[in-house]
Amino acid sequence: MVDFLSKTFSFRIKIDQVREGQVNFNVANKGAERFVDITRCPGTETCKLAITRPRGLAEVLESEIQNELGALSLAKGVNIKVSGCPNSCGHHHLATFGFSGAAQHPENKTVPCYQVFFRGSTKRGKATFGVPLLKLPARRIPEALRKLIQWLDAQRGGKESLADVIQRIEPLQVKAFLEPYSTISV
Repeated sequence: MVDFLSKTFSFRIKIDQVREGQVNFNVANKGAERFVDITRCPGTETCKLAITRPRGLAEVLESEIQNELGALSLAKGVNIKVSGCPNSCGHHHLATFGFSGAAQHPENKTVPCYQVFFRGSTKRGKATFGVPLLKLPARRIPEALRKLIQWLDAQRGGKESLADVIQRIEPLQVKAFLEPYSTISV
């Protein structure tokens, strides 16, 4: 019997006080609360304020992370959050890698982009906003993030985790790494 349901900060359902033997179900996901588990808002699918489609980007990123980054997809303490606009329904500003929907207008054409935030976090009783780095065209984000994670992984020393490296690396280094991906071609 379920006596209590609540919603977590990460848009999950938390079930408390389940009596042993009375409920038999398995809703766990191997990647839940890990790097591959991306929080996103619905974006332009349902919101009139949104500029981009976070669900689409999140699906592509999840696939890219699982297929290209292997064991890193299950890294703890590292997350991605995607919002379709600056209103932050997807909590992009509180993510290790946050993406906020935006647009750029080269040659009078609208190109969907995301403002990238780096090293945001939430811990019990403390929230740290991510550092805004730069805007990237939406189509370039999967490759840029994959290459960035591979570069960060190569920076690991000894028994350092990916999360440890992220805390050690300066945001300006990450910005410099991502700048080549910020080029927009129309």
